[in-house]
Amino acid sequence: MLTNAISTSDRTAAPAPVQDHGAFNPLPKLLSGEDLIADHAQYLFERLVLGKLEPGEIGGMLIALRMKGETAEEMIGAAHALSAAATPFDRPDYLFADCCGTGGDGSGLINVSTATGFAAGAVTAASSEGSSATRSQTSKAVAAGRYIVTFADEPAASYEGGVSGYPRTRPDAGKKLDPTRPEVVRYRDRLTKQHDAALTRVGATKLYDYTVATNGVLSDLTAGQARTLSSTAGVRLEKDAIRTLDTTETPGFVLMISKAGRMV
Repeated sequence: MLTNAISTSDRTAAPAPVQDHGAFNPLPKLLSGEDLIADHAQYLFERLVLGKLEPGEIGGMLIALRMKGETAEEMIGAAHALSAAATPFDRPDYLFADCCGTGGDGSGLINVSTATGFAAGAVTAASSEGSSATRSQTSKAVAAGRYIVTFADEPAASYEGGVSGYPRTRPDAGKKLDPTRPEVVRYRDRLTKQHDAALTRVGATKLYDYTVATNGVLSDLTAGQARTLSSTAGVRLEKDAIRTLDTTETPGFVLMISKAGRMV
């Protein structure tokens, strides 16, 4: 999910930590299939993020929650524990976002939380320009090179409908986009034809289509082709470049760093 990062000054007061009750341990109750009240769930998750649970206890806790189904009380307790343990940070003075997700479910569906990383990398310059994004790009020097050419129409992951003959493809809240659904296949094909037509007009050849998380195409362009496309309504150009996604606090916070310093 894509979330706005919150600066220290913007944070509301975190929930008070649950007091350590000594020998008190709600884990056996959870392992027996019983639901936990919010305070007990908060206590368990606080011990999790503080590294006070053994690997076997962590596995048992998470499996038990998954098998019986998480309750609202348990989710509230977990959220309070994570909020109380969160490390505040200063917000930078540029547009940014924190993207994270589980992924790896093996279902063959598109993981939108992962795709946002690629989409964000493709449109960083467009986003950072803010209100100035409406200015013509023809005033900038355009050189030959490899470009990501993006189009105004919504990609499949966010298309709400409105084009005759093409129903909505955006998944419902909490659902993943299924790229095999007929309406998704048809709409993505429409975007691909849009890309082909634009490149054909300037005599360029595409290298790759983007139709799920962003609507665009990757292409090697001459300076003339780039200038023509950049002056076309509803089209933006971004020079292709390697953008390194980095993180500092998250892996350690969710206990993904081994003692040797490697991701696990």
